[in-house]
Amino acid sequence: MSSPVNDPRQPSVAKRYVPSAVPPQDLPVDYSGLIAVVFGIAGVMFRYKLCSWVAIMFCAQSLVNMKNLENDLKQISMAMMFAIMGLVTNYFGPARPGTQKRSISSKMEKRKLISERKCVEMEHRQPTSSNLERPEQEKATRVVLVSYPIQGHVAPFIKLSYLLASRGIKVTLVVTEFLHARLMASQPELDGEQCDQVRLVAVPDGLPEEDPRSDERKVGESIFKVMPGHLENLLNKANLEGNQVACIIADAIFGWALEFAEKKEIKLAMFWPSTPGGLALALSIPKLIEAGIIDSNGTPTMKGNKIQLSPDLPPLTDGDLVWSYPGNQIAQKMIFQSLFSIQQNLEKCCWILCNWFHELNPLVGDTIPNILPLGPLLANGKPAGTFWPEDSTCLSWLDRQPPRSVVYVAFGSIAKHSQHQIDELALGLELLGRPFLWVNRSALTSGSSSKFPDGYEKRIPASHGKIVPWAPQEKVLAHPSVACFLSHCGWNSTMDGISTGVPILCWPNFADQFYNRSCICDGYKVGLCLNPDAYGIVTRHEIRRKLENLIADEGIRGNSMRLKEMAEESLRKGGSSAKNLESFIEHIKQ
Repeated sequence: MSSPVNDPRQPSVAKRYVPSAVPPQDLPVDYSGLIAVVFGIAGVMFRYKLCSWVAIMFCAQSLVNMKNLENDLKQISMAMMFAIMGLVTNYFGPARPGTQKRSISSKMEKRKLISERKCVEMEHRQPTSSNLERPEQEKATRVVLVSYPIQGHVAPFIKLSYLLASRGIKVTLVVTEFLHARLMASQPELDGEQCDQVRLVAVPDGLPEEDPRSDERKVGESIFKVMPGHLENLLNKANLEGNQVACIIADAIFGWALEFAEKKEIKLAMFWPSTPGGLALALSIPKLIEAGIIDSNGTPTMKGNKIQLSPDLPPLTDGDLVWSYPGNQIAQKMIFQSLFSIQQNLEKCCWILCNWFHELNPLVGDTIPNILPLGPLLANGKPAGTFWPEDSTCLSWLDRQPPRSVVYVAFGSIAKHSQHQIDELALGLELLGRPFLWVNRSALTSGSSSKFPDGYEKRIPASHGKIVPWAPQEKVLAHPSVACFLSHCGWNSTMDGISTGVPILCWPNFADQFYNRSCICDGYKVGLCLNPDAYGIVTRHEIRRKLENLIADEGIRGNSMRLKEMAEESLRKGGSSAKNLESFIEHIKQ
């Protein structure tokens, strides 16, 4: 029997187990640390935040299971370094390549998804018993267009009507009675259904007959009150006759149309009649206010700020804001408030139809959901929806002029100039010594009809200058004798000039015209701009000099012809505008 002293079972004799040391090269691989290194490097190289966070997670796991202090700590330190580099680069560095196309990225993507979901829901709704169409009329797709009652909106709406009618769509264009009377007086051929399945329907605007409709705010407020009721009566009548309306196309300013269309379970598209940059700016208003670039009234908070809306648009300056109205703060505030409400309308809409072509500003579409450029919208010889009778004798006068010799001067339907400025323009055209065609409408000057300098009409022979109250602008600009276009830079006129390849001399007055000038001169490079003197007057010498420079600039003429070819290509079968039109028609027929 063993001695109790030497008995190993005795606690005093037992020895603690000590594992033998394992050389570092014989230790198992720390896979957590290795994975952390791999994901850390991937986070830096490929700019994925998720990889960097995964690397940190595996670093923590490796730290907990660390067996060899020296070697494992080196691996964990390397992995942590790459993970932190990845996080810093991803969160504070420039955006990953390929993600900078959208200047209003995350919020706009969310809006686009919401808008598309609404469109899909609308398309799959079953028609109610009140709007079922008779079988024999299933092939007749009908749309109703509702325009704001000013020429800059009505004219592109009429051209859009022609475009839809050319694809077999039956179109009803709703206008006010006052506006209808003006259209019939200037272009009676618009009456009835004589213009390619386009029918004009006149409704009251809610104002007394004797009201001159000169207060635009008053007209707008009345239209907003009464138009929904008129539109509902029109649709009810169409349903009773078995003529189901497939879609309403409303002016972007008519926000009430969204709720109206949803209530009636009818598809809705908004039509934006202005510039691509103006649309991008309108949709960016909340972001600009949030960033402190403008205040809640649209006033720039700092002078000299430039706003880049899209890489293919020139930056906006303080004077380019599309609600700018120099000398009229009340009108400026009213335009800004309208644009703010338009922005909210367009975000909720399934489709935004526009009067330009994709190639003009291809990246603008990346910032705007559901945009469908259908332009250039053209009358193609049909009545263009003008408020003044066109003097067609100017076309035969152009026939007698040499090629690329005539300066065409037109300032749209709203622009006004002082009598002093009209004198300078007249004398500038005289100094130029070239034939000119001048649209001098009755309200071009404030308060009275414009007059010419003493003896001016005697000094300018009929063969050298022709002055008319209104002209068929598309036909004039397409005439080979026209050399350039002196314009107020309204978007309709801008698209007329671009689609005919005519260089433009810019003389903006208010609103989007200032930014259109920047696009024409700095973006598209198809024109020059006039600069007023210290007293705000564009002098005769400035007019003569810039016209001479514009006509002589072969680079500008080349750019103008290039854009003309792009515009024509967009309208051909397979072109961008043609495909957008077919896609839109296909959706409204579903």
